[in-house]
Amino acid sequence: MACWEQLHEAVLELATRCATPRQRLLGVAERQMLVVAELGSQVNDPELRDWIGRLVRRLQGSYNEPTRSAVFATVNAMSDEDVDAILLDIVAIYDEVTRAELIERMRAVAA
Repeated sequence: MACWEQLHEAVLELATRCATPRQRLLGVAERQMLVVAELGSQVNDPELRDWIGRLVRRLQGSYNEPTRSAVFATVNAMSDEDVDAILLDIVAIYDEVTRAELIERMRAVAA
């Protein structure tokens, strides 16, 4: 649940923060996505856990651990296209998880 809350906060910040895409990615990467990375091993869904692992590897680049400085250096070295791709990936996984949860609730109500 804590992992989901961090992902939710990250998407809200991406949507509401007035900054460049790179600044928005740095903000959510340092605040929420590093927490998502820490909590990722506790996620029961293997697909979501794999997505978290891939995202962390993309954000930490060639560094061994997902630290603030590793994320900062990696994101600053990314092309604008890579930054956009990660931002879209974060929003897409949030959308996918939200839809799955909504469908499950609708099924429960219909039953």
